[in-house]
Amino acid sequence: MTFSPPLRLLIINPNTSKSITESFKPHLAHLDLPNTILTYWTCPTGPSILKTQADNISSTLHSLLPLLSIAHLYDGFLIACYADHMLTPLLQSFLGSKPVTGIFQASVFTALRLLAPGYQFGILTTGKPYEAMLAEGIKRLLSVEEMESFAGVAATGVGLDDLREERKEELRGKIMKATRTLVAGGNVGVVCVGGVILAGCETWVRKGCVAELGVERGMRVVILEQMESGVKSLQGLIRRGA
Repeated sequence: MTFSPPLRLLIINPNTSKSITESFKPHLAHLDLPNTILTYWTCPTGPSILKTQADNISSTLHSLLPLLSIAHLYDGFLIACYADHMLTPLLQSFLGSKPVTGIFQASVFTALRLLAPGYQFGILTTGKPYEAMLAEGIKRLLSVEEMESFAGVAATGVGLDDLREERKEELRGKIMKATRTLVAGGNVGVVCVGGVILAGCETWVRKGCVAELGVERGMRVVILEQMESGVKSLQGLIRRGA
């Protein structure tokens, strides 16, 4: 019997926050990933959190050379930053046939694939500045025709301080309010949860959909978990030899 070697995927946090990297692990631990090994990497230097395009550029400069030095150990690379991060295409340009994708690109293209005719996808994010950044990223990513399927971005206002246990109810309220704003038009069929600190909040996103649209319509909205979308997309790229 012939056994194929396991797929070795590197999950890349392009900022220096090890706590954020650790937060990825429980959200991927439940996935059925046969013959796949996940390794997590945190950028050793640079910004601790990415708030601006300048931060994204800085984190790229700090990440690229260390990643290239270990790239031979892995089969695929996932940039775990919900943005049109320049590290994604730049790393891909150096690695050639080894696939690189970001959770942003993976969730958007997954959303487009899952949309029913006549429906749109929207993005739920963290801070207000990310609304414009992600909207601009979508314009660079999609064709004019595909842009018709984009409903926009809604910021929750959630920051790291909101993740403390004593602020759980405030966190829930922010997520539900922003979700209701995002789906209020009635034709959003897929919600992309964007921003790594929102991982694990999908239940409240669902509650926001139901509160705004009613049970029948709200339960039909597809809610995409960003890390899961990224890993599954990366696996597919490797299998297709992309």
